[in-house]
Amino acid sequence: MKRNIWIGIGVVVVVALAIVFFVTQTKKEQGEIKIGVILPLTGPLAPQGERNYKGMQIAVEEINQNKPIEVELIVQDSQTNPQAGVSAFNKLIRAEKVAAVTGGVGSSIVMACAPIAEQEKVVFLSSGATSPLITEAGENIFRLRLSGKLEVEAMAEEAIKTYKISKLAVIFVNTDYGAGNFEVFKKKYESVGGSIGYSEGYEQGTSDFRTVIAKLRQSHYDGVYLIGHSLEMAHFLRQAKELGFQDRIFSTIGIESPEVIKIAGNAAEGVIYTMQKFTPKTLKVAKSFSEKYQKKYGEVPDLFSALGYDAIRVLYEVIATSSGSSEDIKKGLYSLKKFPGAIGPISFDKNGDIIAQVMLKTIKNGQFVEVGE
Repeated sequence: MKRNIWIGIGVVVVVALAIVFFVTQTKKEQGEIKIGVILPLTGPLAPQGERNYKGMQIAVEEINQNKPIEVELIVQDSQTNPQAGVSAFNKLIRAEKVAAVTGGVGSSIVMACAPIAEQEKVVFLSSGATSPLITEAGENIFRLRLSGKLEVEAMAEEAIKTYKISKLAVIFVNTDYGAGNFEVFKKKYESVGGSIGYSEGYEQGTSDFRTVIAKLRQSHYDGVYLIGHSLEMAHFLRQAKELGFQDRIFSTIGIESPEVIKIAGNAAEGVIYTMQKFTPKTLKVAKSFSEKYQKKYGEVPDLFSALGYDAIRVLYEVIATSSGSSEDIKKGLYSLKKFPGAIGPISFDKNGDIIAQVMLKTIKNGQFVEVGE
């Protein structure tokens, strides 16, 4: 009799231990997917980094509420500095043992970390870098931002064909992003009949452009092409108006930021720029994301917000449906076909670049709108 009692107790204990093991193991599995994030939360690119991260947080909330396997973000500040970015990347892959890394708003950050990602065979999915150099950065490097090569080439053609601008001055930020895009633009612009009358690079984070603007006023160009980041270009536009500069101004995606309107005001009116096609009003996923984003943050999401959101969703998709090894994550990204993203259907080409289109936009009445609206 006692023997039966002890057997019964033993069975209960075994079952109890099995339940505890199952619960703890489930929790372990649910927290198993750790994604590293490197973003400029301080420095010149902090506004874009902040919006990128806000989009990521919306994705995490969705996943952890509805999926059996949870995701955890391990976030590091790149400080908009390549050295800090490398330090952060090393910490994420060596100390934190993340499954993959995303973020990388800032081409110089991505280019600095790319050799490590290649050596360690860790996937790095950039959610905000455009330098044409990234295309050849390695087989483990992917990006959701369209290569700046396509954006600036489109601007070169539009400047000649649509706006009849045959002579431009180009002012660019002297980084991988700015210098790389300038070289691509110059080559394309000259090939379609344009000429670069003057060009000058400036240091990232510059806020005083009065000397450059004075040089531009001394010579005549049909217009100016700005390749830089939002805070820098906002100061350029404001100072240009203060100094009476009236030439047509063209720019890049960096101009589309609330900080530009806040700093430059009506000095930003009429700027023409190209960017990756993003039409949130017509996409079901984008509409849902936008509603959640506005409810949480009280502001309208932009392309950077949507890129952050999609970066986490894409990585989760390929990690949760595979072994989670770096090789499988890489293969999963290359084989992804039209994944429904807030930025549109997501697929990558053989270089890890997203397959997307370019659109032409302008600033009108303090709003960023598609040309023709």
